[in-house]
Amino acid sequence: MKGTLNFFDDPTHIRLYNTDILLSNLKKRGFKILKEGIRRDFKKIIFLPLMIVYDLIKYRYVKTGHLWDLFGFADYMIALKIN
Repeated sequence: MKGTLNFFDDPTHIRLYNTDILLSNLKKRGFKILKEGIRRDFKKIIFLPLMIVYDLIKYRYVKTGHLWDLFGFADYMIALKIN
């Protein structure tokens, strides 16, 4: 496998952020939270076995990014500045 599966796999990652604190700080600074949660694309999860086979045939390794949706690797938030 090549890629990142946890925070410490990537040397550019400096610190973890608590999503509740980030959301609170965004709200205090005039942002409206439109959407937030754990990244999950169920289409990718369903087709994961095919993507793994494809990667192994084409690249001879599995891209770890394919597994992010399965494991809930990343949180996301979408906010709009309202004032």
